[in-house]
Amino acid sequence: MYYLKYRPQKIADIDNEDRRQLLSNVFSKKNDIPHAFLLIGPKGTGKTSTARIIAKLLNCQNNMFGGKGTNPEPCGKCDNCIDFIKNRFLDVYELDAASNRGIDDIRTLRDGVGYSPVRGRFKVYIIDEVHMLTKEAFNALLKTLEEPGAEARIILVAPHTHSLASTIISRCQLVRAIEPPTTEDSNLARNTIGQLRSATIGTKITLSDSYKDRQHALTLINSLVHHFRHHLLTSQSKTNLVNLTLTLYTGRLLKQNVGVKLAVGHLFLRLKV
Repeated sequence: MYYLKYRPQKIADIDNEDRRQLLSNVFSKKNDIPHAFLLIGPKGTGKTSTARIIAKLLNCQNNMFGGKGTNPEPCGKCDNCIDFIKNRFLDVYELDAASNRGIDDIRTLRDGVGYSPVRGRFKVYIIDEVHMLTKEAFNALLKTLEEPGAEARIILVAPHTHSLASTIISRCQLVRAIEPPTTEDSNLARNTIGQLRSATIGTKITLSDSYKDRQHALTLINSLVHHFRHHLLTSQSKTNLVNLTLTLYTGRLLKQNVGVKLAVGHLFLRLKV
């Protein structure tokens, strides 16, 4: 999926200025890093991507946390960064609380927090959908948040705060990942749907009216590339799709997201004949 392949890899890639500024300020001091973060926002606003950026920069070997310079951004080239990108870095643990929501799962996490990192500077625990934990699991997590250890950092991810205890929220650095679509975004999304329906006449692609933001635009792009790989399109369909990619590329919907631009450019190259 392109929203995974082209997800942001550093703070500068995040398409929300307030979030970029907050994270830049938080990581401006090497020895004053919060022991826990809470990322809040609706689906598709980059919460998990932001969590992974935090985990990567904390363990990069060529930035300020690796003892080189004053820039907190991950280099993306050192052994730790490469292993992280390939999902084989041993000091970052990701837990999906929607399917691992019991007290035993949090106890396992708590037992591991006390051990030193294998290769990096920090052991980082990313708990996605943390609001799905049971009451007992929340109580166990609270104890971990109070005393996580000097070499551990915990990142919680949830769509909202109203189901989280105030004791959890108060112990975390809050990072809001909220970017509601503007009227211009919505109009462009509707226009895109219309163009897609015209361009894909005679194909088996089914389009929904619910596509309203950049991640949904990526989903559309992914569907088109998948369809192009498995079916022959008419010359007119190819022309329509190429024109559509140019519209997407220059539209405000995609203007702030470098990853989406790369995906659109990739699609353009595949369709160009």
